[in-house]
Amino acid sequence: MFLILAIMGSLFASQPVMASTCLNAQYLEKINQPLQTSDEARELIHDLSISFRACGDMRGLFAEVYHSTLEAIQAKIVSHHFENTELVKKILVAHTNLYRKALYLEQSHHLNQAPISWRIAFQSLRSEKYKPGTLLVLSMNAHIAYDMAKTLIDLEIPFHSKSAKRDYQKITQILRDSMESLWVAFRIYDHNHLVLPKSAELKIMIEWAAWMRDKAWNDAQICSKNKNQIQSCLKSLDHQAGELALYYKKINFLLH
Repeated sequence: MFLILAIMGSLFASQPVMASTCLNAQYLEKINQPLQTSDEARELIHDLSISFRACGDMRGLFAEVYHSTLEAIQAKIVSHHFENTELVKKILVAHTNLYRKALYLEQSHHLNQAPISWRIAFQSLRSEKYKPGTLLVLSMNAHIAYDMAKTLIDLEIPFHSKSAKRDYQKITQILRDSMESLWVAFRIYDHNHLVLPKSAELKIMIEWAAWMRDKAWNDAQICSKNKNQIQSCLKSLDHQAGELALYYKKINFLLH
């Protein structure tokens, strides 16, 4: 797996636009409000992607990728693709709420209260040292390695349920199928030519994202086995996600 991670660094060859704060006080108050439905989650991420792109904020890259993923999942919900649609919606809402909270903490200058991996991701967005791909991977790492595991734990997902696992795996497959949208969003923020062929770029990202999601499920399942140790287990996952983030940042430097 770490061979794939090392290769990923070669995908990201341009310098990012310096991130800027472009959400006004009214918008900041909006992202401080808990989301209640999957429709609200999609609407918020859509609005963020538009706002960030309009002011040239590199945070928009993750928001656009995230929005395309939510739209792909919604299309499958409408077509009755999942065995437990309500559970899938709950996962989407809880997962998006964790990103919303992290973004609010960063925008309101309380980043020190955010998970370690999000601190690293947002701090990197303030620097011109990191390439668009590195910044995207740092945000995806925070949102999967820690946020997804925490979502599954908080919702008390029935890990013994085969249908719950199948639905989770179906979402992973949807991510695979929607990688074209990720590539399009990435090219909006990175105007350089491809370093690797497009097919190679997408395959590497697909395998990495799938590995991260499998790890998040397994980590959450392990943490959930001991109800008395969940908080300490989450703290450990937070540190692990932070260590991964530092590794991705190192790749950026090595391949400058």
